[in-house]
Formats: sequence, structure tokens, C-alpha cells
Amino acid sequence: MADLDSQNTGLGKIQGFVENVLGDGSASSQMIESLVNLTRYLNSTYGIKYFGGHQEAIPNRYCPGDMGMEWVQRIRNTYKFSKPIEKQ
Repeated sequence: MADLDSQNTGLGKIQGFVENVLGDGSASSQMIESLVNLTRYLNSTYGIKYFGGHQEAIPNRYCPGDMGMEWVQRIRNTYKFSKPIEKQ
């Protein structure tokens, strides 16, 4: 279980407690490998142009957290993806 946020932003007290008991809030190596493999597949199959975290597309969303956004940025840089276009 991971919210991928070093400050547990967006988690309630109970959710924060559960995360501290069941996980440390960071991505496992298997989660990262899966994300990279999925991104590679989607890009080769569909030619994605935009890549982002929920917080970039949906107002008041914290996911994927600060640690998750670091991975979003790494992948974006690697594949030369653009940030999602903000919808009004």
C-alpha cells in the first residue's frame, strides 16, 4: 500500500495509520518496473504524447504524491512526453 507522498498529503488519520502499519508510502521496485513496462508498451502501441499524474489533470487531487510525481517527471523526460493539457 502506498500513497507515494512523503508527507501523507491527502490521507486521513486512519488512512495514514494504516499506511504506516502496512507500508512506508513509497513505491516498490515491482511497482516501478510495472509502470515503466506499461508506459513503454502504451507508447510503442499508441504513441502517447502526454504523460502526467492525476494531480496535474484533476483539481484537488494529491496523487500520485511527491514521490510519484518524481517518477512521472523521470518517465516524461526519458520519453520526451509533454505535461497533460489543463482542461478548463
